[in-house]
Amino acid sequence: MKLVSLKMSKNKAKNQDSIAYEESQYPYGFRLDVNSDLIDKFPNLKKVKAGSKVTIHAVANVDSVHITDEDGQPKKKSVNIQIQKINFSHSNSAKEAFDEYAE
Repeated sequence: MKLVSLKMSKNKAKNQDSIAYEESQYPYGFRLDVNSDLIDKFPNLKKVKAGSKVTIHAVANVDSVHITDEDGQPKKKSVNIQIQKINFSHSNSAKEAFDEYAE
């Protein structure tokens, strides 16, 4: 499966000031916060440091699909996904993490 980067495109970044861009290069809301209680369930996370790369393996259920059709506006679609099972593996680099699943 090919992975898709969620990094903000260069065209969108041009409309941001440089400080805001640095803080929100990945603005789409995909962030996992694994607290101390959960870290005990994932031994691979005990080894990581800030800046480390991890590969996420997950099974999720699509809970709902919403389509909004407003007068004079393009249709918008959103999908709500509930992660049900997840695991992490440590990667030495971002390239290694992406290459693991590249087609």
